[in-house]
Amino acid sequence: MAKKLDKKTKKDKLKAEVKEKEYKLEVTKEELTHLRDLMSVVLSIENEETLSAALSEVENRADSEVSLWDKVATACMKASIDIGDNAPNLTIAPKDFPPLSVFHYVLDENATKDQHEVLTCHIRLDKFCTSFRQNQRLLFLLK
Repeated sequence: MAKKLDKKTKKDKLKAEVKEKEYKLEVTKEELTHLRDLMSVVLSIENEETLSAALSEVENRADSEVSLWDKVATACMKASIDIGDNAPNLTIAPKDFPPLSVFHYVLDENATKDQHEVLTCHIRLDKFCTSFRQNQRLLFLLK
């Protein structure tokens, strides 16, 4: 029984060592600024969720993303690189109209969930394009 506990303890120690192992990364001030900007890009101005946070959620690495941001923010402060309200605001937005096409569809009671999601995606894309056109007109009028 003592041998089994020793083996378990060794495995746990190895896992802990792998988890805690850190790697040194040396970056220039310009590279650090780029990393700050990359981690700060928001997907939508309305909800202000960053691309980095969204990716970490999908990949189940939220704790790692928070930890990485803390390290980047600390390094930025030490390097006198603006963070927070003083940093630039960056977002992702469509640059042009996405290509669209007309297609036939039939709602089938036996359709799979994936097939319904594809249809829903097409419908949302159509609504997005309408919204995008309206926003483009507004931006044109503001210019």
